[in-house]
Amino acid sequence: MELTERAEAYSGLGYPFEICGPSKQVLRFTNDKIWPYIFLLALSYTHPNEKADGTNTGANIFEGIAWLGLGRFFGDPMSTFVGHSCHHLGKPSLSGLPNYFYDKIDELAKEYKEGVGYKPALTGHHQSSGDGKMDIIVRRGFPDKRGAQFFFFAGCASGKNWDSTKSYECNPDEWLETHFKGKFRGIKGMGRGYFIPRQIGADSWNTISGRAGTILDRCRLSLVTCSATHGQLTAARKWTERYCRKVFT
Repeated sequence: MELTERAEAYSGLGYPFEICGPSKQVLRFTNDKIWPYIFLLALSYTHPNEKADGTNTGANIFEGIAWLGLGRFFGDPMSTFVGHSCHHLGKPSLSGLPNYFYDKIDELAKEYKEGVGYKPALTGHHQSSGDGKMDIIVRRGFPDKRGAQFFFFAGCASGKNWDSTKSYECNPDEWLETHFKGKFRGIKGMGRGYFIPRQIGADSWNTISGRAGTILDRCRLSLVTCSATHGQLTAARKWTERYCRKVFT
């Protein structure tokens, strides 16, 4: 029951159950802010490419929930003078970036006032698809709109390799060196993060965070998205409802 009790404490209003009964083993729904947590819970037990709703894979929706959560966490509605952006590098980009990867980099360089655009491979090849193993970038800026601002880079992992090879992939220095032409001065800003739909114990937490940076697990992600109103949460609800009907009927 230790992880269950921690989940209740760590997820806040995002935790969808109530621990009740003398043995503390009975779980029941308690609020309507359940869908981020329930979606992440279901995704932990199935293949990330499962298209439970017939359209979106669990992995794609997970990236959307991660993008929404990170933007809410670093956003500050009380600050009217601080620039803020949260970009999703997937295809299609939830933050409106172009479809082609090299065009994404060109646009980010222009917005960030960092580097001079996309850096082709030594072979001259321009990467058009994919995200270069980086899923989300947050910028917290200043009104001067100059370079050398604060950045946070994050990767997502919903497959079986979340605790092995995937946990080494989010490397902002390497990613920027590979894809950005010119110097990126804001790299040492806010750091890097790693999204997983699971809840993990203390030993795994210390190991994974040592490799991947700040962990944003099921509890933390549910906490920062449970009060949101967004199309990504609607997609998560539809996917989860259909997945549960498929499994339990």
